[in-house]
Amino acid sequence: MAVETLGGLDLSGTLAAVNTRALRVLEKLKIREALATNDGNKARAAETLGVSYKTLLSKIKEYDL
Repeated sequence: MAVETLGGLDLSGTLAAVNTRALRVLEKLKIREALATNDGNKARAAETLGVSYKTLLSKIKEYDL
């Protein structure tokens, strides 16, 4: 059985596993977008995303952005 994908997202496994992978992809995209929109200013990007500065820094490290 072939593994299905949607826009490169692996749809194999449980619904919880797919949700986790999808959330990671979307978070990375939104963080990149917010940083680009705010010319790399992390404080403004965090405000745009509605998260704390500390949370944004953790996500940037987690996703190696």
